[in-house]
Amino acid sequence: MIARLIIIAVMFFSLGLSSAYAEDTYEVTGVSADDVLNIRKGPSASAPKAGEYRPGESGIRIYRRKGNWALAGRYDPQTPDGWVHTRYLKLAAAAASLQLPISCSGTEPFWTIVINTTDSATYSEPDGAPQDFTVREFSRAGRNASMLLDAGGKAAIKAGSCSDGMSDNIYPYAVQLRLPDGRQLSGCCD
Repeated sequence: MIARLIIIAVMFFSLGLSSAYAEDTYEVTGVSADDVLNIRKGPSASAPKAGEYRPGESGIRIYRRKGNWALAGRYDPQTPDGWVHTRYLKLAAAAASLQLPISCSGTEPFWTIVINTTDSATYSEPDGAPQDFTVREFSRAGRNASMLLDAGGKAAIKAGSCSDGMSDNIYPYAVQLRLPDGRQLSGCCD
């Protein structure tokens, strides 16, 4: 039981760190050229002002979400700029393609799959031994990918903000996974 709790704690810790370094960046949108987007000390329009972003400013990363608000920053996830309303942020031009290896995980139940290369993947759960899969077919379309795993498994990774459902962390990719035993799992990737 203690070993399982330690594994779960390590998974949460690693999920939190990985989201802070998400590749996706955002830019300010919907703000007049003669105005600014206020950065707040909390997720509310009435929270004290912590700074401001200029119209069109880019390179902003989202570290956490709370409702329609995002804890954002440009430089260091340990010292974010503050909270901004997500209505005024849009995803900036994306990277050319999905990069491997990529780690995906989910909760309820806890699981992880690492797509190591276009030929191999490793699936694991806290109470089980890791299971290696051969990737039979791998196709990439920009920042999205789909793959057929041996024994009838399948994975589809799509670019876009993803929440793990248990924390306020935001990840740059979502995954739909069908295991060879027929289980359907959803999760997030970093």
